[in-house]
Amino acid sequence: MSATRHRLWLEALSPGSLVLGGERAHYLRGVLRLGAGDELTIYAGDGQRARAVVKLVTPDTVELVVSDVERAPAAALDLTVALPAPKGERADWAVEKLTELGVARIVWITTERTVVVPRGQSRAARWQRLAEAAAKQAGRAQTPRLDGPLPLDELLASPADRRFLAHPGGAPLVHELAAAGDFASAILLVGPEGGFTAAEVLRARASGYIGVGLGLFTLRMETAVIAGASILSCAAQREARVAPEASTP
Repeated sequence: MSATRHRLWLEALSPGSLVLGGERAHYLRGVLRLGAGDELTIYAGDGQRARAVVKLVTPDTVELVVSDVERAPAAALDLTVALPAPKGERADWAVEKLTELGVARIVWITTERTVVVPRGQSRAARWQRLAEAAAKQAGRAQTPRLDGPLPLDELLASPADRRFLAHPGGAPLVHELAAAGDFASAILLVGPEGGFTAAEVLRARASGYIGVGLGLFTLRMETAVIAGASILSCAAQREARVAPEASTP
C-alpha cells in the first residue's frame, strides 16, 4: 500500500466505518482541511496501518471508511539507545530524532557523572507525546519504549545480540559493524558529559560491550546517540536488502 500525504496516528484500528470527534476531528477538518473523498493513511500503535477515505464531515465529527489494513514496515534492527538525560530541550530533541530513526527503546541511565536525573510523570508524558508526534511525522506505526532512569549496572545486564559503548579511542563503529556479522538486536550506550569513569568502562567491557568511536571529534550526548543510531540503522537496512539477494541461487 502506498502511503498518502496525510497521516493520522491512533492506538488501534480495524476495517470499516470510523467516526472521530474532538481534537482528532478538528485536526482532520481544521488543520489538514480534508473533505469528503480525500484520502489519508492511519498508523496505529499496534504496528498496523491502513488507508482511509473521508466519507462525511460535520461541525463536530469526521467519518472515515477504513480499508487495506496491513502491517506497517518495521525497522530492520531492534535497537536500544541508552544515555543520561541531557539538559532541557536537548532531551526532547534526542527523543524526537531517535524516534524518527526507528529506535525501539530509549533508556535514560544514571552514572557517576550524571547531572540530570529525570523524575516525575510530567516529563515522561511530554516525551511520550513528542515520540508519538515524531512517529506520525516519520510514518512510523510504533513509538519507542521510553524507560528510566535506570542505574548503569541495570542497563548493562540487558540482553542484546551486540552491545556497543561509545568511548574515545574505540575502533570506528563502521569498522566494528563490518566484522560483526548478522545481528537482530543491539544496544548503543553513550556516557554523560565528561564520559564514563574508568571503573564504569571496565564493568561495561566485562558485560560484553565493545568500545567504539563515532567520529573524529568530541560529540555531545544527543549528537553521539544520533550519529550511532544512524550508522546502525543504515547498516541494518543494507543487510536486510542484501541478504535475500545473497541467498538466491
